Amino acid sequence: MKQNFEYRKAALDLLKGNWTDVIVISIFIFILEAIAHSTFFFLVPKEYNGLATLALNIILLFPLVYTFKILLLALARTGKKAEIGTYLATFKTKYSRAVPVMALICVYIMLWMLLLIIPGIIKSYSYAMASYISIDNEDLSPEECIQKSMQMMEGHKMQLFLLDLSFIGWVFLSILTLGIGLLWLAPYQETARLKFYEDLKALKA
Repeated sequence: MKQNFEYRKAALDLLKGNWTDVIVISIFIFILEAIAHSTFFFLVPKEYNGLATLALNIILLFPLVYTFKILLLALARTGKKAEIGTYLATFKTKYSRAVPVMALICVYIMLWMLLLIIPGIIKSYSYAMASYISIDNEDLSPEECIQKSMQMMEGHKMQLFLLDLSFIGWVFLSILTLGIGLLWLAPYQETARLKFYEDLKALKA
């Protein structure tokens, strides 16, 4: 496995010349999610806001993120542009796959979080590769993707945590820019993670 700074550099190299496309998709996700949340919370009573947020994430946000991962993997492997038209078409065809996979990951993490925060965080890193595994192995069930992710991440959870932590400066910048920086941070961090996945996949093969 490479050093974390190498994954960040590899991510920047991949995104070079592709920032416009990925930021357009980031803006689309941000706007759609903002509209959906505003509409949802206007219609749903306040006491059900928590359940409404969970439901909205499962039926919309998680599939949107899953589709983004698909396009970034294609960009990394084949150089295929992550264009908004391709994104929308992929979202439509992969939606039924994305929902159960991402929902099961979310439920498992939430159940661990109900016990203790730290175990929940650790488990979230155990499941971190499940979505990528699902994209590469559509014959596997969501549960099988999670189990395979747990196996892949044995001995590597801390490195991925430190990779995520290395983006802390970008997080503060995003806060200072009232969230605008997230349009750059989200694809940057996700691309670094997929580079991590590619190396881990090769290592565990």
